Amino acid sequence: MLKLKDGLPQLLGKRICGAVVKEGDRLPRMQVFLIFDDDTYYEIYTDSMIYGTGGVDRGGIEHVRQYMPEQEIVFECHAEKPYKTLDFFSDE
Repeated sequence: MLKLKDGLPQLLGKRICGAVVKEGDRLPRMQVFLIFDDDTYYEIYTDSMIYGTGGVDRGGIEHVRQYMPEQEIVFECHAEKPYKTLDFFSDE
């Protein structure tokens, strides 16, 4: 079941430049962090349901890496600055 909080409207207009997935033995068992190009992030986490946090938080990818250090990073990807917008309609 998906149970997201009121933070979702804060995501509109933001550009995702990275993602980090963490897992661990304590709750929450899994966390997915969407990293935005304005050095903010949004966390989605799960135990048996999927939850979203109450809003976007300040801090970029380094902050997310250090947050809850007992959780292991199992996946990470991010764009390098300066961020480039992908043009899917370009002939290049």
